[in-house]
Formats: sequence, structure tokens, C-alpha cells
Amino acid sequence: MNTMLLKTCRITHENPRLTPENHWSDRIPAAAIPARDRQRASAAFTLIELLVVIAIIAILAGLLLPTLSSAFKSADKSKANTEVRGLETAVKQYVNEYSKFPLQTGSGSDTVLTTGNAAILDVLRGLNTTENPRGIVFLEVADNGMDALGNMVDPWGSAYRLAFDTDYDNIVSAGGSVGDVRGRNVIVWSIGQNASDSDVENFITSWSE
Repeated sequence: MNTMLLKTCRITHENPRLTPENHWSDRIPAAAIPARDRQRASAAFTLIELLVVIAIIAILAGLLLPTLSSAFKSADKSKANTEVRGLETAVKQYVNEYSKFPLQTGSGSDTVLTTGNAAILDVLRGLNTTENPRGIVFLEVADNGMDALGNMVDPWGSAYRLAFDTDYDNIVSAGGSVGDVRGRNVIVWSIGQNASDSDVENFITSWSE
């Protein structure tokens, strides 16, 4: 008995905070905590983690969205630039093959297509064997590159515009915002992301360097 008391006194002296009153209660075994309380603590911790993750994602999204938007716009412009030049090349190959412009009417003035290109597209794709009797495919267009009317459209959904120098004066007179383009016999353009005929600054043209 005296030995036990002596040990207790020694422990208390060496660590004043460790008294007989708190010796057995300074640590409560996890098993002694009711299961319901443990579940509440776990759920609360998980909710905090979730909120932190959501906050981080929101911050990253805010930082990345402007960059992604700019990248998408740049990709659309690049695609439109490639397609206007591809259309121009296809028409020139047709002219080299048949020594005339597709759907040339012989009206004595330049041919300008601003409301749709489906008819020209049929010729260039070899589907119109009247204007393209050899059925040569000068241009291939994916289905998602055309609208419901069969027009080849730019990344913003507007039909590409074309004009041909069918009066052979070395000037393509497209009229409207485009006006005259010298030194070309074929021009192709997109009216751009704003889909406006007057928004010249956003035009994507086959004749720009």
C-alpha cells in the first residue's frame, strides 16, 4: 500500500499535470466515444474537405476559362483560314481542268455567291456531272462542315462566300464590304465570328497574306 502511494507521489512530482485525478482520464479510448458522435465528426470533416475542393476548382476554372476561350477562338480562325484557301484552290483546279469557272453563266460580269455555296460545292465534290463530267473530286468536305442546305459553313455556322472573275479583267468585283480585289481570279471569304457582312475586321479571306 505504501509502495503504491510512493509511486503515485513520484509520478505527481515528476509531472505536476499528471495527478491522480486526471491520470486515467487524460486520454479517452476511441472505443469509448459513441459511434453516432464518431460518424458526425467524420461527416463534418468530409464536408469541409468537399468545400475546399470545390473552392479550389472554382478558382482554377476562373483562371483557365479566359485562356481556353482565347484558344478556341484562335482554333476557329485557323480552321476558317485553312478552309477559305482550300475552297479557292479547289476552284482554281477546276478552272485548270475545264478552262472555265464552275457554273459560269457567261453574263459578262463577275459571279458572286453570298447567299449559299451548295451548287458550287456539288460541282467541286464531283456530284454535279453536268458541270463536272469527269466526276473529279476537287474538294472533300466532312458532313459536320455543311449545313442542312448543303452549304459549306465556317466554324460559326455561316456559309462561305465566293466570287469569280468571270469577265476576265483580272479584278474580282465582290461588291458589298469586300469591294474589288485585284490580281485574283477567285476569292473566298468568311464573314467571321460575328456573322456580319459589315464587320470587315473579322473577315477571314483567302487573299490576305
